[in-house]
This record gives sequence, structure tokens and C-alpha cells, in this order.
Amino acid sequence: MGDFRPVDGTGVIAAFVGIPSSSMNGGDKVGFFRKADIDALLAKGDVEGLIRALESERDPKVRRDAAVALGATGDARAVEPLIQALKDQSWWVRSEAASALGELADSRAVEPLGILALKDEDPHVRDPAVRALGRIGDERALVFLTQALTDEDRAVQWTAAAALDEMGYGHFTIL
Repeated sequence: MGDFRPVDGTGVIAAFVGIPSSSMNGGDKVGFFRKADIDALLAKGDVEGLIRALESERDPKVRRDAAVALGATGDARAVEPLIQALKDQSWWVRSEAASALGELADSRAVEPLGILALKDEDPHVRDPAVRALGRIGDERALVFLTQALTDEDRAVQWTAAAALDEMGYGHFTIL
């Protein structure tokens, strides 16, 4: 299991379930993982470990970091867990999950991102969802992107226009 070293009774359990034992000994975290653990998992290319952090971590900052790292892996195994993260309580996690899905550019994410782009209460989430739809470039995104042109937030409107333009659907004027 690599760097998962048991250091005491809790460390044995951590090693058994695949949680870094360093995470069981206090430090700068709320849950099992710390930023350093996410960085180490990314450096090792441990997509499954990053998915575990995204799905099980209590600290939204660590879940956010796991989402960012999963997008950076380019690994298609991250798509479904990131789609689930679009429902996270934290706007920060939802935002980074949307961005990560844009990095992965997998068409499975079009509908979940489209729903997020139109219905999330936070423009800091809708904007990256719209941007991700443009990066994916799937024609199914057109319905979501054209509706986002009328979003109440100007930044979301501009991002939707830019995404449509990037996809080759002309220039739009935001009034």
C-alpha cells in the first residue's frame, strides 16, 4: 500500500482501509486527509485515493483540492465521482468539480453540468459549469448554454457567450 504505514492502533485501521496514517495523527485537517496527502496522491497518480478523499472527506477544502487534483489527472475514472460532487453542500467543491469535469472534457458530464449551470443558486458555481460545457464542446450543451445567456449574473452570461463562440456558434451581444 505504499506510504500507508500503521503507527498505532488507529494507524493499523487506516492502513487497512487505505487512509494515509499521517492523517490519523492530527495536523492541519478536520478529517482523514490533508492537503499534503492530496498532493502526494496526485504525484503518485493514485486516482482511487483521490476519489476516496473526494467522497469521504469531511473538510470541504480537502474535497475541493481532491476535485482539482482529479481534473489534473486526465483519468476518466474521475468523471462519475466528480459528477456526484456537483451535489456537494459546499459551493467551493461544486465549483471545482465543475472545472475538473471541464478539464476531463467527458461528454457524460454534459447533462449534470447543464443542470448545475442553470439551477445552482451560486454564480460562482454556475460560471465554471458553463465554462466546462464549452470546453466539452458537445452539441447537447447548446440548450444549456443558450439559456445561460439570460442568467441573472453578467459573468455567467459572458461565459456562456464565450463558450458558444468557442464552439463555433457565432458572436452574441449581452444586453
